[in-house]
Amino acid sequence: MKIITLTNPGLQTEFERDYIYNFLLKDVSTIDANQRVLVFSSNRRGIHPDSILPDDVLVHLSNENLKYNYNFLKKSNVVLRSYYHPFVWHPRCYAIPLGWKTGLANKYHEIGNHDKYMWSFIGQIKGYRKPMYETFQSLTPGFCSVSPQWNSMKLTNREVQQIYLETAFAPVPFGSIHADTIRVMEVLEWGCIPVMVKYMHEDYYKYIYGNHPFIVCRNWEEARRIVENLWSDKAALRKKQEDVKSWYEDFKVRLCADVHDIVAGKQPSRCEQWKYQKEGRLNVRMLLSWYYHFYLKKRPIY
Repeated sequence: MKIITLTNPGLQTEFERDYIYNFLLKDVSTIDANQRVLVFSSNRRGIHPDSILPDDVLVHLSNENLKYNYNFLKKSNVVLRSYYHPFVWHPRCYAIPLGWKTGLANKYHEIGNHDKYMWSFIGQIKGYRKPMYETFQSLTPGFCSVSPQWNSMKLTNREVQQIYLETAFAPVPFGSIHADTIRVMEVLEWGCIPVMVKYMHEDYYKYIYGNHPFIVCRNWEEARRIVENLWSDKAALRKKQEDVKSWYEDFKVRLCADVHDIVAGKQPSRCEQWKYQKEGRLNVRMLLSWYYHFYLKKRPIY
């Protein structure tokens, strides 16, 4: 198995290197030595690799705005891409989780008490994240560290890890344009319970994580009520934490096994999200909503 990075060295390749190379693709080395896996990351329209062969597996990363001519995907045998997009009709295209930023994997399986903070958020407060912050800021005990810009944190990786080890719930608002965000797996790595709201009236996260145990609500006010209730009922909170932890450990095993099968040319059979992704391509209401958000709105930004 040959893993070839097509993107030039820099922030786009280093940001997700640990997740892609040391986790997602860690078990594919035993597959046919002549098989090529091409890893490509770009968010610029019109920029795509021109060296794809028919038997290649393409790992297509970034591209949150979905502004692409996806015809180049058809050149490869299989596509693994971030940011689920129901308009990508490649028959063997699978949307994968965004993973975690390099440096935020829980490599030593540390376990925290998760009882110092009811909730925490680390990142930029912008757009749709403001209602989340305004709703949760008065909840105590809580923690919020606001970053001035993307990938710019006031805290070290170790400080972030320690905060999550002490946190019960982690609100996960949308990214800048898309619902997906690296915070989902980052907070799961450290034992937090992800809290989200629906994306265009859908539980977007089932398309990436299958039958997950996350808290997904209609709005942040409902999310706050659920968080408060669970925080006050320690037995129910502990059960929810155990359910999330157990599910996540199993999910990572199933995800890697399915990715191995996908790269080997087999149908994945362990994770439920592949089925949901196919169904999403046939959901007329969903297609219309996504078309409006990504192609008709003047500022499709959260």
